Amino acid sequence: MAQVSEKPSDAPPDLPASAASEVTREESMALLYPNAKSFPSGRVPAGVIAAWVVPYFGFYASKYFKQSWMKTFFIDDYPQASLGFVALFSTIKVLVDAFTDPWMANKTDACQDPSGRRKPFFKIGALVTLLVFTFAWTPPWSLSQPVGNKASVAASVWYGVFHVGFALMETVVTLPVDGLGGDLTYSSVERNRIFYHRGVWVMLGIMVGVLVPAFVPSTCTGTSGDEVEGCPTYKEIVVTHDGCTTFPVLAAVFSVITAVGLWNLGRTVKERDPRTCTEAQHMPVVPSLVQVSMNRPFRILLMADIVEAIAQNTPFVVMPFVTRYVVLPPGSEARCGEDVMIADPDTLFGMFGVVYFLGNFAAMPLWRCVMSRFGKRRAFILRNVAVCVSTLVLIGPLLQEGAVVSCCVFAFFWGMGNGGGDWMLRSIVADVVDYDEFLTGTRREAQYFMGIEFLPKFVEIPSEAAPLLLMAWCGYERNVAQNSAVVWILRLFFSLIPAAVIALGTCMLYYFPMKTEEQHAALLEGIQLHRQGQPAKDPYYGGQIEVAALPTDNAAHIELLSHFYGSELKLIVNSGCETLRRTLLTRLMIGGCLVAPVGALLLALGMPALLDGEDASVAPLGSFLLGVTVLVLWFEGVRYLRLGELRSKQESGEIGMPILEGSLAYWSRFTYSPKDGD
Repeated sequence: MAQVSEKPSDAPPDLPASAASEVTREESMALLYPNAKSFPSGRVPAGVIAAWVVPYFGFYASKYFKQSWMKTFFIDDYPQASLGFVALFSTIKVLVDAFTDPWMANKTDACQDPSGRRKPFFKIGALVTLLVFTFAWTPPWSLSQPVGNKASVAASVWYGVFHVGFALMETVVTLPVDGLGGDLTYSSVERNRIFYHRGVWVMLGIMVGVLVPAFVPSTCTGTSGDEVEGCPTYKEIVVTHDGCTTFPVLAAVFSVITAVGLWNLGRTVKERDPRTCTEAQHMPVVPSLVQVSMNRPFRILLMADIVEAIAQNTPFVVMPFVTRYVVLPPGSEARCGEDVMIADPDTLFGMFGVVYFLGNFAAMPLWRCVMSRFGKRRAFILRNVAVCVSTLVLIGPLLQEGAVVSCCVFAFFWGMGNGGGDWMLRSIVADVVDYDEFLTGTRREAQYFMGIEFLPKFVEIPSEAAPLLLMAWCGYERNVAQNSAVVWILRLFFSLIPAAVIALGTCMLYYFPMKTEEQHAALLEGIQLHRQGQPAKDPYYGGQIEVAALPTDNAAHIELLSHFYGSELKLIVNSGCETLRRTLLTRLMIGGCLVAPVGALLLALGMPALLDGEDASVAPLGSFLLGVTVLVLWFEGVRYLRLGELRSKQESGEIGMPILEGSLAYWSRFTYSPKDGD
């Protein structure tokens, strides 16, 4: 949203208007980007980058330690939690994120604390990390009270509470740090370097979180599972890896690393003066989501990321079950034969992870070279093609029991394909933030980094819950050989389904307009011209873009009009509010009268089985439908109410046609191509 301020638009931040013409571009960039020490390269000192990446190392070690080990720990080991409850809380976690992430992104982007927009949240994040992650791994033994083959409800609830707590921890920790990273430099090339180092340390954290628990011996004195006849190693495997003491200790170590990293980041890294971001930039959740989604390059990037989110998460969700029940199933010749290379599926899981991350590390410098040679867009498309192919061929070793060597070989190439993903995407998003500044005159780093993860989290619900639910419905039983239906579910969700989805996302990236570094250089020149009050050419879509100017200084009116997309404002200008009102009302009725009751019915029907400890419950599916519907009803309901308020203000003359037409002209720079003349 364009800032509403008494400061003249042609004055650089923190300087009087009279000095605007005397300020060079180098001096202006030094004010806005205090960590970029050399002009025009915008290079950031290594010490600043090091301080910025350490919290990522600790956090991602915690996250993937949890994602890779907590489900099997709670389901198969002593807590004996329910698959159904685990799937249910996966849905609840994402719904909590849906409300907290946009709020947090707005809060940190608009923070006016003298120390900076991000630093006040580092202290909160450090405390929350220490509390949540330590307790998540310490369910009391008294909660483990399974009856027969039924799961413990109390342990399931313990898992769920801290699963949701982890979502809140992720919001508080990552959004402020992401926002700071997007504001370290103005150089697109230097951002490649910055986010490359982030990718390296994130991967190190993931590697530590996934692999260390597999090789650290447990000191647990309890037992779990029965010895399989003819295969005595099976009981030993379960006892060795239940992690009753080891896991809480590792969780405490990872959380301390994250907390100390956040404290050091706040102490050492500079921020731009928060006064360059005015209070008008702080918008409620709904208009914030509307504004971010109207950025056309971001929309393309977001749609591709949404469809790929399934593929990024699903293999890691089912990987522990794949090694335990597909490659080395209990009681099989693959696990108990005389010539078995590896009889322990958890050791295989560790080896699988090792070669995956080795491939990932080996490919990261290669992907950086590809990005430097071919540009961000082409490199990102090539990376997606590599991920698609390497994921597809993973089905090969899963068709034969005991294919340990093949699994590790294919895992290496799978890791190479994934080597450039996250850091390349974030470097591109940082450039998208520059385009948003070009259009609006403001910086909203955290909102865009939040946006690239917000909607993908919703498709992560089926990627986490669907495999577990299908396994339960097809007859999954703990610590025994699975039937063919369960085995094929694991194969599909580990390879074929993710590969197909990645292919779809790759096709969408061909429409992404940010192709060359020359375009980004022209974008920075355009931002500088706007600061001087001059129009500038849009380097991606063509046409002259005037300096962002809203038709009113009334902040309440700006906030009200920001609830509607440019196409909706055009409809209001041409036809009044009634047509849009009927459209929104239809959406509310469909959601409230059709989808929500179905979700509520499934939740009610499945809850007795869920509370009784049964895994095959439809309650998680019902909670997903109900939760997403409630979220949509909230989003459209808020806009429906604000449309009624706009209609009242129109009738009273408080908001007239000049303000509406001026708002439409402003938002057209997002929705319509300037060269089309709309």
